[in-house]
Amino acid sequence: MRSFHIRSLLLTGVAGLAVAGLLTTNVACGSSGSSGGTGGSGGSATGKGGSGGSATGSGGSATGSGGSATGSGGATGSGGGTVVHVLNYTFDSSDLGFKLNTYDDPTNLYRVPVDGGVPDGGTRPTLVFDSADGSPSPGALKLTATWTADNQFVEPIIGFSPGKDLTGKTVHAKVKLVSSSSTFPGGVQLFVKTGAAYTYFGATGVSLTPATVGTWTDLAIPVDPTLYTGIDPTMVLELGLHFYTENPPATPATYPVDTVIEIDTITD
Repeated sequence: MRSFHIRSLLLTGVAGLAVAGLLTTNVACGSSGSSGGTGGSGGSATGKGGSGGSATGSGGSATGSGGSATGSGGATGSGGGTVVHVLNYTFDSSDLGFKLNTYDDPTNLYRVPVDGGVPDGGTRPTLVFDSADGSPSPGALKLTATWTADNQFVEPIIGFSPGKDLTGKTVHAKVKLVSSSSTFPGGVQLFVKTGAAYTYFGATGVSLTPATVGTWTDLAIPVDPTLYTGIDPTMVLELGLHFYTENPPATPATYPVDTVIEIDTITD
């Protein structure tokens, strides 16, 4: 009986050592550590591989699986930072201060005589906020005008005091000829006035032909003294759109011509 008991203790001890060896092996086996690296903005990253675990237990042996992993590359970040606009007229809820030029010129449809007299008869243009249309979202300026001859103009404008510094900027605008009672014999040009002398610089005119009815047309003018001699991009005092009838038009017009024109998204 005593001999059996001692033998049992020996067997139990051996078994215990074997179990301990297995437990040691299992604890030492490196779990395959793996995780994707966090991608940087606009960059890529490789995750750290897990440490390889290995051990030999007393009374047993085992080899842990080498842990390794490659993290997925970071997502590509969006290019550039937020653009800061000097000008950003989207006309979401008002006319934002734009008005019609009243300069006393016989060809200006909205002129106000300097002597305080009454302009010649005829329907005067109007410029109002229109919440029903716009590009890219609702909200725009709506200009209505009745043209009665060649070489007439009307100008929605806005002034700046102090002047705006548009160095290195290009001013953009969108216009749409909504309707015309007959072929409109004219077009539009974006313009700025700069410096103490209010020197006028206009972009190349864009024709508003019957083919453009219902379509938004993009306009642009670089505020660049290398393109417009004498321009002062550091002191832009006025911005406007010069709508006009040709002088003379390529095809003789049938007057009067009633037009509805919309203006939106004037920005740099």
